[in-house]
Amino acid sequence: MKACRPARFASNAFSPSYVDAWCNKGVSFLHAGREARAIECFTAALKLDPNAELALMTLGILHARRGAMKDAVDLLSHAASEDRDYATLWLNLGTALLESKDPDKALQCFNVALGRRPEFAEAWLQKGRALLAAGKADEAEFCLERALRIRPSLAAAREELDALREAPP
Repeated sequence: MKACRPARFASNAFSPSYVDAWCNKGVSFLHAGREARAIECFTAALKLDPNAELALMTLGILHARRGAMKDAVDLLSHAASEDRDYATLWLNLGTALLESKDPDKALQCFNVALGRRPEFAEAWLQKGRALLAAGKADEAEFCLERALRIRPSLAAAREELDALREAPP
């Protein structure tokens, strides 16, 4: 008996003129741990459609991971300018702004994220970090406690809260 081979479907063929094809290929490279190739694919997608949300958000996150905060902020800001309703997008933009030493703009983003998803523990954590960076320890403590009420296993919030409480006044 012959071994069965999987059928090849037209949808498996790569078409360089489709944004989704580039994004899917980029995601595949990400899953394979090949970030540089993923970046090439998402960049190609943006050349076809400068507003491709998956490409904008993923490239923004990848640039942030690599420490290219200006690029990350630019891409995530562009994605946010389309008024998308994704709390995670606003969290990622706020995080990139916080890493870029802009806690005030970061706070605005975290507030948008929390307005869209009030029980978003990571957004409460990052808002707490932004408030700490802005010198507002009491407000930061509230946010970190809120993050832990929502998700008690969020170790980063516990560490930030412990450090805040151990710090001299």
